[in-house]
Amino acid sequence: MLTLKLISEETERVIKGLEKKHFDNARNAVEKVLEYDKLRRLTQQKLDANKQQQNQLSRQIGSLMKEGKKDEANEIKNQVAELKSVDKALQETMEKAQQDMTNVLL
Repeated sequence: MLTLKLISEETERVIKGLEKKHFDNARNAVEKVLEYDKLRRLTQQKLDANKQQQNQLSRQIGSLMKEGKKDEANEIKNQVAELKSVDKALQETMEKAQQDMTNVLL
């Protein structure tokens, strides 16, 4: 079984092995897999950064509510809601990249 680590570390060897097994367009397929993996990794990084920002903002909401600054807390709640909608789109992008990456080699 091919792993992403093997494909990325020994790309040429994997391509030659696939060509030896008469896999059509081996080079193109491996390059596509690497592209999708890069997209998936970048999307995951953005998703992680968004989650971190959401956590920070959520802590601020609690503090503002304790201080009685309800309007400011509501503004931050709206920011958190926007980040969550961005998260959903990022999650969908990441899942599609994962699915496309899997489908390339099937």
